[in-house]
Amino acid sequence: MIKALTNGGFGDSALSFAKLHTVFTKAELSNVHVTHIRTRNDKLNKVIHQFYNTQNISNEVITVDSWNWQKEHRDEFDMFLGTGWSEKNPGDEDSWVIEPFPDIIHNVVKDVNIVLNPRSGGVDYGKKEFSEEDIEEFMSIYPDTYIVGNGDDEHKYSKYKNSLYNKTSIQELVDILASAFTIISPEGFVPYFGAMCGARVLCKNQNIQAIKERVHPHWNFSLIEKLKNIQI
Repeated sequence: MIKALTNGGFGDSALSFAKLHTVFTKAELSNVHVTHIRTRNDKLNKVIHQFYNTQNISNEVITVDSWNWQKEHRDEFDMFLGTGWSEKNPGDEDSWVIEPFPDIIHNVVKDVNIVLNPRSGGVDYGKKEFSEEDIEEFMSIYPDTYIVGNGDDEHKYSKYKNSLYNKTSIQELVDILASAFTIISPEGFVPYFGAMCGARVLCKNQNIQAIKERVHPHWNFSLIEKLKNIQI
């Protein structure tokens, strides 16, 4: 079994997944085990683990005391994947350029045109989101939009007919994103994974440095400030 090491949050797992597809065929991936480390112990550990599972990648997600763990245990792994689109992984060793459009295991969901993810970030200090006013105006114009994501308010956005907010498993989220034509979201897993599925992505212009480090130049990926007046 080939042992691969990587790190970061949910969005970073998408980049690490695309790194794997650069060097391994789909058949070869069955012989790879990914260890994904984080310095926080929260619900995203399970989410990241489930994402790798949807793509049949053996994995474990572990919380470490500090990033020194990575340096101290690096020799136990055959390779480091990283989370940059290029061979550069900010703050980490180099690896290689991601496969921009990897083979995605998914079930096709019919008639998914626009997908909106209102917020991302997982914790308050990393939160990126569209305003509620923006969302309400946008949904009045594009009422068939699918809303994905999760948050503390279980029934938020329930008035919209295609709201799946707080209702999808990770497998269902993968299926929806891989079936969509246009995806609108703040920076994070949803826009990165959606772009590698071939969707047109409109990403909120927050956390610009992270976006530059992760967005492959072949993706159909544009930045927006707000939902108002965007062209679908």
